[in-house]
Formats: sequence, structure tokens, C-alpha cells
Amino acid sequence: MKSSIFTSCLAMTILIGVASGQPYFVSPQQDYCAPNFQCPTVVSEVCATDGQTYINECFARVAACGSPDLRILHPGSCGLVPKRGLW
Repeated sequence: MKSSIFTSCLAMTILIGVASGQPYFVSPQQDYCAPNFQCPTVVSEVCATDGQTYINECFARVAACGSPDLRILHPGSCGLVPKRGLW
């Protein structure tokens, strides 16, 4: 039950950020920065401003504990972004 509520909240947070079309801070919360905190392993990749693809937003929030300016750019893998002028 708790995991389904967490998953629903996580999905809603991602949708709100994506709907705005703007990168959004993942704002680490104290729980995410706890030494033994474990994220769910549900794969719902997000691309962050550090160029890393995270398994899900939870992993990005844990990363934000050491990098508070980290933002989510979009859902999915960061992948390769083509440079302008190549076409």
C-alpha cells in the first residue's frame, strides 16, 4: 500500500514537471539523504542537468543530496543530443 502511494506521488511529481516544460529541482528531502535510504528499483528513467540518466526520480533525489542544484530535464534517458549544424 505504501509503495503504491509512493509510486503514485512520484509519477505525479514527474508529470507536473514535464507538463511545465521546464527543468525542475529535485530538492532532496531529509529521508533521501539518510545513510541507509533505499530507492525502489522501478525503472522510470529521468534525465538530469548533470547529463546523467537516473533509474527513477528517487535516485535523482539521492544524487541531489550531494548536488543541490540538480534538476530533472525530462523523463527518459538523456541519450545523445545531436549538435546543430550536423544535418
